[in-house]
Amino acid sequence: MSERIRIAILVGSTKGRATAVATAVAAELTARGRAAAVVPLDRADAATVAAADALVLCTSTFGSGGVPANAVEFLARLEAGDIPCADVPVGWIGLGDRSFRDTYNGGWRRFERAFRVAGAVGLGEPLLFDAADALLPAADDARRAARIAEWTGSFDAALAARLAPTPRR
Repeated sequence: MSERIRIAILVGSTKGRATAVATAVAAELTARGRAAAVVPLDRADAATVAAADALVLCTSTFGSGGVPANAVEFLARLEAGDIPCADVPVGWIGLGDRSFRDTYNGGWRRFERAFRVAGAVGLGEPLLFDAADALLPAADDARRAARIAEWTGSFDAALAARLAPTPRR
């Protein structure tokens, strides 16, 4: 039996919404047979990345396009080249406020640029949430759960294809 694919879900969060989304993604991935762990960015390091087969970056945006306080140091280390991640598959999840038009979801975009410069490979489309959604809480929860399930399915399929062994000739 082959080893389960290990996914570290790196979370930058200010008010807990990104952590809640990351926890829901971890549950979906676990239900699909993956080993998924939610890791706050202030506890993540090069060893966290090295121990994972893939990453999911899930972060809110702070202020006008910044990253949450718990993500600042990790981002600086990533940009400095202290977090090796060449060829590591990464999925993207961003939470932002669309009323900040020019910097909407700027937090995950900063991470995306830094990961790509470091050689990581983005998988699929990002899952983006808008804090300004005007739905009732129950409707918002159901829609969020459906979007998370759909995104997780797409990410998992892309990850399986990326990590599939290549046939020998």
